Amino acid sequence: MDEIPRLDETPGREVGKMTRQSWLAACALAGCFGIIAGWSARVATADHRYVRALAEKHESEALYWNRKTDQIINENEIERRKRDGKSSKD
Repeated sequence: MDEIPRLDETPGREVGKMTRQSWLAACALAGCFGIIAGWSARVATADHRYVRALAEKHESEALYWNRKTDQIINENEIERRKRDGKSSKD
């Protein structure tokens, strides 16, 4: 009865040498990791841009309303001074 050869004693195969299937599996795994890393980096960048755009929108709206409020206050102050001036003349 013939003995079953051990893996490292298989004829035609050197110890520690990767087969074609091993290389293909390693490349496929590396490709998957690369795709996942690239996708997550893209998502993080898109989220960063989205948050920055929201902050800029909020800042511009706040600036608009600050100007609008200042304008209303100034107009009311001018109107009050006009009325106070007219009433003091009477």
